[in-house]
Amino acid sequence: MTTSSLFIDPQAKPLSTTGLQQAGCYLCFFLTGTVTPTPVYQDGALTIPLSQPAAGTVNPVGGTVADASGRFVPIYINPATTYRVQMYTAAGVKIEDTDPYITGGSPPFTTSTPGSVPASGGGVLNFLRADGTWAAEYLVAVKAANTTRVGTGAATNDPDLAIVVPAAGTYLYELMAFPLQATAPACGAAYGMNFAGTYDNAASLNTWDVFATVGSWVMSNTGLTGNPSITSLASGQFSTVSLDTIRVFGVLVALTAGTLGFSWTQSTTDGVHGTTMGKGSYLKVTRVV
Repeated sequence: MTTSSLFIDPQAKPLSTTGLQQAGCYLCFFLTGTVTPTPVYQDGALTIPLSQPAAGTVNPVGGTVADASGRFVPIYINPATTYRVQMYTAAGVKIEDTDPYITGGSPPFTTSTPGSVPASGGGVLNFLRADGTWAAEYLVAVKAANTTRVGTGAATNDPDLAIVVPAAGTYLYELMAFPLQATAPACGAAYGMNFAGTYDNAASLNTWDVFATVGSWVMSNTGLTGNPSITSLASGQFSTVSLDTIRVFGVLVALTAGTLGFSWTQSTTDGVHGTTMGKGSYLKVTRVV
């Protein structure tokens, strides 16, 4: 359906109380609540100010003065400014005083004006929250190549499966990972989710579904681990010939910004054969509050 906008004559022609044109009448623009002059413009880009006569001037000249037929030039105003507008006759008599003057457009978006159109920040995958900030609808990290690790050292975030959470809030996250032991003997693995930031541990829970050749298991209501340690949710033998899967669904109640990551290491190893996290594994984070 096509939407429409009402045309408004950009060259105003104010009339007197008797219906006559007011040649030489003029407008003065101030900041709301004051008599501090503030600029208006002759171009839509707001780069060329119109000159304005001082309030009360007799027989004025300037860009905001009506011509002999009582017509004003097009006047462009800054939607970020709340104006006070006064109109005077050519004799310097004030006949109108409007404060505040509400512009037809919306001001640039701020936290104090939720719902207004922002000056910038929007995007195809972005949405506007009620508190006046932009947020990505979701953030996704995808492995473009395999990562192989050998040894039972400290678990660290996968180089591809970590996402910066930009601010405090409630987030849902989803992980799909594909571990693979490429050659015999298969080695055990330990893995977990962690958040490098401050969060509500009691409210930040997740559920794990692990499907391996030697068996499958499910763990529910597992909290995020302390930073930067990791909880070994399971130590199992991954297949030597096929991709197994790890699925995690969780909620993160972040109290600060931080990084949510998937950490892993070998839990048993012969020191030679590596465990691989396969390409195509992904981590997705969505802010809901």
